Amino acid sequence: MTDALAGLPLADADRLAREQVEHHREQMSTWRRARAQRIAQERATGRPVTDIAADMGVHVQVVYELLREAKKAD
Repeated sequence: MTDALAGLPLADADRLAREQVEHHREQMSTWRRARAQRIAQERATGRPVTDIAADMGVHVQVVYELLREAKKAD
């Protein structure tokens, strides 16, 4: 894809790049919500946050942030 930008006029290359960036931001947002919901589902079973974080290989704070995000989505 990035090689294709080299052959385009600057304005077209910039527009295409911005469109791709926006598309990927939307995809990342979708996956982050799905991740948050899955963590909330696991937490709802009563599992401690520390165990969830250990299984995921992340800091406990990451789990808490995702749990907050899951609550916002509800």
